Amino acid sequence: MRWMVPLLLLLVLATPPLVGVARDTESRLTGKVLDVTCPGPCRPGLNPRPFLGEAVVVVRRRGEPHPVATVPIEAGHFAVALRPDRYQVRVVPFPEQQPSCWEGSAQRVRLVPGQVTEIELTVLNRCIV
Repeated sequence: MRWMVPLLLLLVLATPPLVGVARDTESRLTGKVLDVTCPGPCRPGLNPRPFLGEAVVVVRRRGEPHPVATVPIEAGHFAVALRPDRYQVRVVPFPEQQPSCWEGSAQRVRLVPGQVTEIELTVLNRCIV
């Protein structure tokens, strides 16, 4: 019986910690925010450019009013780690200057455990005709 104590201790120490389990169940949401405002009349073939203004991406679980994350964009990109679930994701341009001429788009997403989901959101300046 005495020999079992060192054996059990060895097994416990040799077992990897469970820290990695949480990472395997985490999902990542990444994306681009594009400015679809046309500088003058819109013409076919004009590619939207990354939005370089101030904006945040607001993430809510579908059906819930409170955000689970508010992420600033940097150079037209954002990224956030979230639990797998279904979310409503919206970009809010110039959040400190509401109301404003800027309007942001929204998307519904489903995040899968251990995977990266990439989306594209847009902003539009309604004051430019």
